[in-house]
Amino acid sequence: MPPRYDLASMNQEVKEIIQAFKNENESLKLELETLRCDRNDQQQKIERLEEQLQSLLKKLYGRSSEKYHHPDQGDLLDLIDGFNPEEKEESIGTSPSSYQKLTYQRKKPKPKGPKPLPEDLPREIVYIDPPEADRSCACCNLPMVIVKEVITEELVYVPAKFFVKKYIQRHYACEEHMNRLLVAPLPYRPIPKGRPSSSLLAFILISKYCDALPL
Repeated sequence: MPPRYDLASMNQEVKEIIQAFKNENESLKLELETLRCDRNDQQQKIERLEEQLQSLLKKLYGRSSEKYHHPDQGDLLDLIDGFNPEEKEESIGTSPSSYQKLTYQRKKPKPKGPKPLPEDLPREIVYIDPPEADRSCACCNLPMVIVKEVITEELVYVPAKFFVKKYIQRHYACEEHMNRLLVAPLPYRPIPKGRPSSSLLAFILISKYCDALPL
């Protein structure tokens, strides 16, 4: 007679095995995020050390190396008997009397980029935030804080009324792990990085081609 199997106990064992796999999977995910955070921290340390090394090499071997003096290094001219440092300054033309003060004016350089929109126009502020469920650090689960705001303005047209709609993209990051910024994208705009909104473009097209008005 074949052995009888208890389906209830088998189902319970399968559920326990599946739950064990799920727990192990979550543990591996958490360990992976921790390793990523550690890797980012080490990478930042390496970059800082490389910057310090490049700065020291530039001071030692760069064009300004003649101006860099080690604090323990003396001046060979000081070893000469009867040498006067003031005579040295006059001989190489570094005394105050050997300089001439010049004054002149020059035109300020024009700022790059488009001109700012008039400040007297009313503004409607729209905050663009990522979903609240995503605003927590993957390493420590602490809530992210706002570390930067990027402002984008576009000129909006309402019949017989102009106003500026200001989008403020708030960047979120963890206070403990500054290795990832969270920011929501801007809404769709007909001209990327352009100032006119869809309502203003529609008004211009209708005025030009339907109402025969000049631009």
